Amino acid sequence: MNLPIVTLENQTNNVLLELAQDVTFPLSTEMNAMIDQMRKKLEELQAAGLAAPQVGYPYKIIVYQVLEIAKDFRLDWYAALPPTVLINPSFEPIIDAGFTDDWESCLSVETQMGKIRRYTSIRFQGFDIDGNKVEGQANGYHARILQHEIDHLKGCLIPHLFRDDLPFGSIEEMKKMRQEEIEKRKGAS
Repeated sequence: MNLPIVTLENQTNNVLLELAQDVTFPLSTEMNAMIDQMRKKLEELQAAGLAAPQVGYPYKIIVYQVLEIAKDFRLDWYAALPPTVLINPSFEPIIDAGFTDDWESCLSVETQMGKIRRYTSIRFQGFDIDGNKVEGQANGYHARILQHEIDHLKGCLIPHLFRDDLPFGSIEEMKKMRQEEIEKRKGAS
């Protein structure tokens, strides 16, 4: 099972823009195989996360990880996390923790990136592949990844979240701006 990434620029249907479907347990053999392929794709790409709609499947499944290397460019990186599967995930913001504006790009948006405002801390829940309930609190970059991937299950992509008061634009321009920001931060420390 080869899983090509569906992008806004190459999609042939609206899987990226539609509400994903709930998954029922026990998982079918085909669903388990798809999840296994999603894990492999995530590791192959060394990405932070991957949602089923991004590989053409309209299901509420995400696979995500917090890579060690992210601590070099994320101020709110707290710990690495191995590849993790969440099925039918959801989250509630911890409002008192506030918001954080930080850079995001997306495998399914080939031409744009920018700063996105996200909740700094969330409570999340979902199920593992065996149907066991999983819940916890995520903070900082971990919370950002979960919000980004769960947004995919609602048909929401980063261009929907761009704001006039935060920078966004072409990947080339924004990567340059982000790199300048990182260098300025390193120079200040």
